[in-house]
Amino acid sequence: TTRFCPTSAMHDAFDLMSWEDAKSLDPSIVTIGSHTMTHQMLDSATEEEIESEVGRSRTALEENLGRTVRHFCYPDGRHRPEAVETVRRYYQSAVTTKSGTITGCSDPHLLPRVGGDPDLPEALWRLARSPGRH
Repeated sequence: TTRFCPTSAMHDAFDLMSWEDAKSLDPSIVTIGSHTMTHQMLDSATEEEIESEVGRSRTALEENLGRTVRHFCYPDGRHRPEAVETVRRYYQSAVTTKSGTITGCSDPHLLPRVGGDPDLPEALWRLARSPGRH
């Protein structure tokens, strides 16, 4: 199982963000969301694993950052109905990897995304975000 608890060697090799680095980010500018404890795919996890991955991730972030974590991202965008229901109990919203725009009918726990490709011209990015595109 992949774990996102980096070793000191990984910190040195990849210049990973520390808890102190994350804690120093201004919450009025940066929103930190949750992504499970071990990046387990929630479409194949048991209900107990889903509960543990989703709940422990939020708890770890909140305890280490000293702020409320309200948003979630499904690992690889993969989920199943039981995972979505668990996420609803812990978070205000969650994003998938499905491309699209958010409308008034969007489920706040199955939100689509707009890609952030740095080579995408601003006009195309604005068009991709426009209402009614999807």
